[in-house]
Amino acid sequence: MITVICHHSVIVGSMAWINRRNALSYYFVGNDVNYAGCSCGLTNTCSKSEKKCNCDINDKTSNKDTGEVTNKHDLPVLGMAVGDTGKTCLF
Repeated sequence: MITVICHHSVIVGSMAWINRRNALSYYFVGNDVNYAGCSCGLTNTCSKSEKKCNCDINDKTSNKDTGEVTNKHDLPVLGMAVGDTGKTCLF
């Protein structure tokens, strides 16, 4: 399970996890490597329906997103690469 608690930062396009091959993976739920979004995006339960993750609302409040990666070819999660932190370097 991947859980992200964010404050004024986005997930889609600026956050990834490091898979077993030390490569960046941009999906955060299930096994569809082409889906860049969170659990709430799949179930249409994000706080804003047009977003794929609650963090992508990018407001000045704390938000939370979760996802369970089930693609055994990419597991385990070795680390996270986080961007959109207000710094100039994203990865």
